[in-house]
Amino acid sequence: MDRQDPTVFGMEQKDRVTVFDQDSLGLYPYFSNDGRPVNGGLPQYTSLDLHLQRVVRDMAWTQPQDPAAPGLGVLRWEEWAPQWSRNRGKQRKYLEESRVLLWGFFPNWSPEEVEKWAQVDFGAAAQSMLMETLRELNRFYPQRLWGLAPYPSCYSSDPAQMLLANYTGSCTAAEMALNDELMWLWKQSSALYPILSLEKLPAGTKGTWLYATDQIREALRLAALAGKSYDLPVFPLVNSVYTSSSTFLSQVITL
Repeated sequence: MDRQDPTVFGMEQKDRVTVFDQDSLGLYPYFSNDGRPVNGGLPQYTSLDLHLQRVVRDMAWTQPQDPAAPGLGVLRWEEWAPQWSRNRGKQRKYLEESRVLLWGFFPNWSPEEVEKWAQVDFGAAAQSMLMETLRELNRFYPQRLWGLAPYPSCYSSDPAQMLLANYTGSCTAAEMALNDELMWLWKQSSALYPILSLEKLPAGTKGTWLYATDQIREALRLAALAGKSYDLPVFPLVNSVYTSSSTFLSQVITL
């Protein structure tokens, strides 16, 4: 099926910022809200060759003709996390389906064996897809700063936690270690795009400020470790409405 008008990709031809969602570049696999698999649903089902061919075609259709045109390029692919343990909440479906996939091939395996190898298969497929996508984008549009949102993250945006007097917003040692394991992603990126999902808290509450500050601090830490000759630029992406409502953000955070 041919792609639609380029405006569905969130970009006009003269813009310098491109944001690709899950259904607008290549054959990104995910499950729809009603549980329907799109492009196979799991990265394990993705044909990498076909996906990259589609990426090249989609880029040719939506991007400026000059491949040297500078700008920001964001893959906002949030349906699943490339790390097994970070697929939480509704993302657990990707873990369940990965187990089902292996049960189908190896019905006599123990639950422990299925868990071990489902994790390996999912992680390898996810890493390969994301790395090769970024490599292809950097090859065709080297002047654009490509990165994957919503990474990095401290996973510390729980509003209930933000209201606690001892909330610091800091990345835990465990989350920092998991971010360090994504070094393959930072090395393939030319910019980092952490997402700030803000919650409207009572006046005088510092939780939102602490959360945002430490999300950016963690991104800057990883930007300096990516093995480049320079620190990767960091461009925080801020949702325009508060997380749990349709209310637009305030211009300032009252502390």
